[in-house]
Amino acid sequence: STILGAIRRESALMPASSDEGLSSGTNYVTLEAAARGGTPCGQEGGVAVGGRTRRREAVADGRGQRGERSRQAIVDALLELVGEGVLRPTVQQVAERAGVGLRSVFRHFSDSERLYAEMDARLSAEAVPVLVQKPPEGRLGKRASALVEQRIALFERIAPYKRAGTVQRSRSPFLKARHRSLVRALRTQLLRWLPELAHAP
Repeated sequence: STILGAIRRESALMPASSDEGLSSGTNYVTLEAAARGGTPCGQEGGVAVGGRTRRREAVADGRGQRGERSRQAIVDALLELVGEGVLRPTVQQVAERAGVGLRSVFRHFSDSERLYAEMDARLSAEAVPVLVQKPPEGRLGKRASALVEQRIALFERIAPYKRAGTVQRSRSPFLKARHRSLVRALRTQLLRWLPELAHAP
């Protein structure tokens, strides 16, 4: 099965809060205090526990850092696989490439839309600077040629991810919205570089 299909099936079996915890930056000490009825950190029934609290915070920080490393490794693995031409990577492929267990993939990305968003953020960091570049000065032909070269470079970079998005778009509101956004951005850039087109018949 594909990773996104497996995520959908697994998320139906997991508690609603299963994607929280290590990847959410939750303060474990605060949660423990709330569970005890709001006992302030550093005290427990009138007994000082400053050292114990610091140890708990250190453990929580370590877990959070490991969780974030795992999360980033999963996204890296998925981007690598899709970039290599695997349009529908399986959970097993992603977990193996990331060096994590299958449950780690499900824990960090029980919602496929969040996984799409992580991938989109990475790609947007590369695509946005290209789209906001100022057009060169000169005649229409020169500007048109420069725009074509820029578009070729952009689409060569995002081509495998664009194909993967096209495969999954019909089932993803996020991918549909991002596709519409990209189309609008490309049209805006086209008119900014070649304003003559706004008055073309």
